[in-house]
Amino acid sequence: MDELDGPIAAPDNHKVIFENELVRVLDIVIPVGTTAPLHTHWTPTLLYHVSGDHSIRRDAAGGILRDTRADPGFQNDKVTFQPPTQAHTLENTGSEDIHVIGVELKAHAG
Repeated sequence: MDELDGPIAAPDNHKVIFENELVRVLDIVIPVGTTAPLHTHWTPTLLYHVSGDHSIRRDAAGGILRDTRADPGFQNDKVTFQPPTQAHTLENTGSEDIHVIGVELKAHAG
């Protein structure tokens, strides 16, 4: 397991709530005004956004990858799919806790 894996690098924000040979399910919570430490998501992940509005994603060097406040039309979709992500932090700049259930795909059904 990589030391930047979410539950290892940011255990206060990433909890494994289910795991088998095909998927790992994470309960991800980033309270208002806090930042999840540098971490990665190495597998494709289906994300269900329970709550949260604005955030800033930064790369390992601190460069801004995405600031949702800069997009006046930004709206969190309830369900999204993301490819594996590079190392990043996530700062909750919104008015409510970010709460996401992430289903990481370990293997492709064949």
